[in-house]
Amino acid sequence: MTKAIFISFTISVLLGFSGKTQEWRDSLNMARTAYSNKNFKLAFQYYQSAQKKAPKNINIANEIGQTAYRLGDFNAAAQWLSKSKIKSTKKQARVHHNLGNSFMQKKEYSQAISAYKNALRKNPNNEKTRYNLSEAIRKLKEQQKNKDKNNSKKSKKNQPKDKKNPPKKDKNPQEKSNPQDQKGDENGAKLPNKSIDRLLDKLTRAEAATKKKLNKGKETNAAVRSRKDW
Repeated sequence: MTKAIFISFTISVLLGFSGKTQEWRDSLNMARTAYSNKNFKLAFQYYQSAQKKAPKNINIANEIGQTAYRLGDFNAAAQWLSKSKIKSTKKQARVHHNLGNSFMQKKEYSQAISAYKNALRKNPNNEKTRYNLSEAIRKLKEQQKNKDKNNSKKSKKNQPKDKKNPPKKDKNPQEKSNPQDQKGDENGAKLPNKSIDRLLDKLTRAEAATKKKLNKGKETNAAVRSRKDW
């Protein structure tokens, strides 16, 4: 009895395993058929279903990534191609090449450069990869140049616009005193404008009186010399 139960259980497990195996294989075949018919949307769905049902040692990430690329979903293409596990060196080069193309579509040029370099390490004679690498480098330089240009424009916008917006002139300039009028005395105290005017007037009169005395003295000495000489 026990032996019969064990046999029955083994058969059911094998049938179940066989059924699951057949399921993912059917999904894979349908995905490949849809891909060949260029129905990439349907193929992508079947491929993902096949990968979920497939055993852990089965990896069809490369085919899923290529389908996503054909579909125009470059984010998914890059994700799946990055998960690809292929032993063949030439096929690995192709995967990295396609991965570089996905990054190029996403304008992630530094990552594209890295992918193309990996592809060339696997297959140095691939001229397409070499050309794409040079394009990725050129695009990266162009991208950096535009970024620097935009940053420069932003910094200029943030600077004060003195020429376009000059300081407003006072409507009543007489209300504000001229800085030159705010002269200080010896102790540094500022005097009112009228006090300054009186002080300057006083100094001017004093200076004039002094010059008058000096000139008078010179005239007297000249008269004395004149009398002596004649």
